[in-house]
Amino acid sequence: MVAEVSVAVLEEEVLAEVDLVAASVAAASVEAVLLADGKTYYMKNLFCITLLLILFSCNNKEENGPVENDQPYIVVLGIAQDAGYPQIACEKVCCQRVYDNSTNKRLISSIALVDPISNESWIFDATPDFTEQTKMLSKHLKDDNQLPDGIFLTHGHIGHYPGLMYLGREAMNADKMPVYAMPRMVDYLTNNGPWSQLVGLNNIELKPIFKDLNERISITPILVPHRDEFTETVGYLIKNKTKQALFIPDIDKWSKWDRSIVDYIKEVGYSFIGRNLF
Repeated sequence: MVAEVSVAVLEEEVLAEVDLVAASVAAASVEAVLLADGKTYYMKNLFCITLLLILFSCNNKEENGPVENDQPYIVVLGIAQDAGYPQIACEKVCCQRVYDNSTNKRLISSIALVDPISNESWIFDATPDFTEQTKMLSKHLKDDNQLPDGIFLTHGHIGHYPGLMYLGREAMNADKMPVYAMPRMVDYLTNNGPWSQLVGLNNIELKPIFKDLNERISITPILVPHRDEFTETVGYLIKNKTKQALFIPDIDKWSKWDRSIVDYIKEVGYSFIGRNLF
């Protein structure tokens, strides 16, 4: 059963009243239709605090296949922190609930964008759960394609790009999968193994992020402050002709950003915001 609640979320210095849709259903059934009423969704909760599964749906029912309309939409593929849920060697109550009932497991935070008209799809971040998440996405496509048409990376931390390994020759040996990334991320993948092997064998094709995916959808990267040890960190603004959505899986502190997250949330139709552990 899906219940709509209003909660006050304290995120660093920001206290904002937001509407959330919460449920305790399996991650494989999470469905999100893009571009409706404005809401904010916190995709990562502090680990071992109450796990809130966050999703939205225009019709408030669970779906496992393509949405019956011709508008682009978002599929929520995961909501957990980089190391997954449950985390390794965790014996706390929040992890025990998964050991007792595997349907409580959650995949690492990721979303996908689907265009029903062109039958195209794109995944945002290649997580360690990439195999299962691409299978979830394939249920929304009209043919037997098991892979998205491209992957947009946000940054170089463990929950956001290691899924690229499944495109290598030890796995499916993909042929020039488009991977869109910022300059430092491109340089990191090109010059550091084993990722450089994916480039050298043409399993992936690194591309600069461009604005227009097609005549209906545009993507804009947004730099955000984070622990940028290896790469820059970005979120993404996803737009169609009438609506827009914001995806920021990681950020350090809102006070470090030169923009107001509250103002951003007010401007967009949907916000998918990650709550960081650091």
